[in-house]
Formats: sequence, structure tokens, C-alpha cells
Amino acid sequence: MNDQDCPYRVASYSNEKTLIVNCRSCNIGGKTIFDSICKGNIFKIIQKHMDITKLILDYPLREIFQGENLLSIKELAEFQLEIENISKLILKNSCKQCKPKISSKINNMILKPDEILQVFREWY
Repeated sequence: MNDQDCPYRVASYSNEKTLIVNCRSCNIGGKTIFDSICKGNIFKIIQKHMDITKLILDYPLREIFQGENLLSIKELAEFQLEIENISKLILKNSCKQCKPKISSKINNMILKPDEILQVFREWY
């Protein structure tokens, strides 16, 4: 685990696969899903474990996500990954002068996928 990783474990019970993020032990971020560092790290973990059926964020107050709530979080994690993949192609084909500006815009999208996804939902 490097300094950007959140401590977590995956537990399987019957037909359920639970991702438990140990936010109490974390020394980075604000220990809430609303903190951009925490949200980004939680999304990265979910991207590795898209088949989970429950997400537990173990703060002093435990937050449990499943069903529709978990589906929304998984969609955001997947959307963030898509933005990252598309950005690699865009940056690869951009001129030297444009890369810093494009990179900055993409990083903002990666840090705030929930806001970007909301804009797309309003368009369609």
C-alpha cells in the first residue's frame, strides 16, 4: 500500500461481496466520501472490485451503501475511469501548447465526476 491508498478489505458472504474501507486508519483526506481525495481513492478501489454488492465506509459513524446508492457510486467510479482513458487519447494527440490547458480541464473532471455526470444527465 502506498501513501495514496486507503486501507480496505473485501469480504465474501454467500452471494454478497462487501468492500470495507477502513477510514478510521487512513491518514490522508477528510475521512468522508464528500472529500475529493477520499472520493477519488474510494472510486479507484471500486474500479478494481466492480462486482461488489455492498460498500461499507468505516468512519466513527459507519456508512453502508447497497442497492441503488451503491449503483450510483459504481457508475461514478466507472465514469471516472472512462474519463481517464479518453484523456490519454486526447493528450496523446494534442499539440504541446494545448496539453497543459487540456490536462487541467481533464484533472478537474476526474476529481469531480459526479458534477460532470450530472451535466450529462441534464443534456439527455
